[in-house]
Amino acid sequence: MVHAVYLHDRFSAPRLRSCARTVAEHLSIDFHEQSITSRMQARGLYASPGMRITGFAGWFNRLLYKLFLRSTGETPFLSTLKAHGSQPEAWYGSILAQAEAGMNARHRHRRQVLESLAHDENWLLLGAANRSEWMVGWFVKGGVDDLPEQPLIGLYKTQVRQLAQYLGVPNCVLANQPSPDMIPGISDEFGLNLDYAKLDLILEHFQGSLAAEELARNGIGQDQIDYARELMESSSWKRDPP
Repeated sequence: MVHAVYLHDRFSAPRLRSCARTVAEHLSIDFHEQSITSRMQARGLYASPGMRITGFAGWFNRLLYKLFLRSTGETPFLSTLKAHGSQPEAWYGSILAQAEAGMNARHRHRRQVLESLAHDENWLLLGAANRSEWMVGWFVKGGVDDLPEQPLIGLYKTQVRQLAQYLGVPNCVLANQPSPDMIPGISDEFGLNLDYAKLDLILEHFQGSLAAEELARNGIGQDQIDYARELMESSSWKRDPP
């Protein structure tokens, strides 16, 4: 029997909760839902300035993102990858570090809940990470997208979406912007500053399966290629064995 477990907190979008139920009903699988808000609140997770600021509104987070990019010349995501093991030096770095710590803690707590359930119920726990996320580090090390068993890890994001369409997955999934659902207003592609269609072509190019001329025909510039390579190199520590 297949079970789906949806763990949400105060920043989770209600429409995604509804979509999770729709998918479970469509697939006729057992659906479990619980909030982790009270446990995260008891740990003081929402109390830091970084968490309070990024919990304000989606439009405000997108504005902060653009200001950070303009001020530093790099995306907040790349900064978090490069800052691994070091201390941020500016006030915006501190705010970013606090927001990242809050996101990481929630991802890892979700994994702990799932592993406990799997142990108690004798379930095989499966992750849903894909190759695109894995190669550029768009996941939390030790979190729910870093599980030992990842059936989709060999497929790029665009291939996962094609497979979902072929299998008749409900439209609430197909039409939804991919998102970690952790920081209001920040989708995958906004946070990466690169859409998956282009990223997947670049990753294929890095694998030697796609010529540079094909990238140019798809409107992909050298700056985007260099940026994707920097994401890969800066996130290599995430792919190291624990």
